[in-house]
Amino acid sequence: MDTFQSPAGSSRRERPDAGPVSVTIPASPFMQKLGYGTGVNVYLMKRSPRGLSRSPWAIKKINSKCNRSQQSLYGERLREEAKILRDLQHPNIKTPLTGF
Repeated sequence: MDTFQSPAGSSRRERPDAGPVSVTIPASPFMQKLGYGTGVNVYLMKRSPRGLSRSPWAIKKINSKCNRSQQSLYGERLREEAKILRDLQHPNIKTPLTGF
């Protein structure tokens, strides 16, 4: 299985016309289920490739039992949440472009 890497390049802040991005995250022994919400499951992904210590990620995934209209609704909510998180600016929050 290939290792997952954060995409390199320009941030969305620099490219406001960038469309939505779909990412497929394969099953991994580095992920453990933390909990769930309305229509989504939340996983903790520990990232320590080749012995390097990196901050963990929380990953939200739409529950596969949702029908198409629910998936669309929850997808829109997750995109809105991602937009809010992307625009946060705080010294303790690092983005893939600023390092981990």
